[in-house]
Amino acid sequence: MGTYYVYMLRCIDGTFYTGMTNDIARRSDEHVAGYNTTCYTYLRRPLVLVYADEFDRPDDAIAFEKRLKGWSHKKKRAFADRDWPLLNRLASGRRPRDLPYD
Repeated sequence: MGTYYVYMLRCIDGTFYTGMTNDIARRSDEHVAGYNTTCYTYLRRPLVLVYADEFDRPDDAIAFEKRLKGWSHKKKRAFADRDWPLLNRLASGRRPRDLPYD
């Protein structure tokens, strides 16, 4: 059994890309270099790796990747910025009053 990674990239346009890989360095390099011209991140470079975490089981990594992909942009931004109080408010469904809505 190997190591699996879930990662999140912040794109130049402010959006986020979430993915899973078994080689975070290689996959990050592929995104940054624009290896795949059809990838979401290709036209949104430069990119910043804002999150990466290891998982021992691929099923756990896939489940967490799907969970992150289902989050709103505001929730992803709070997670990437490590704004835990805001993330908790967003997760609880209470509308934060200190954040402009776009």
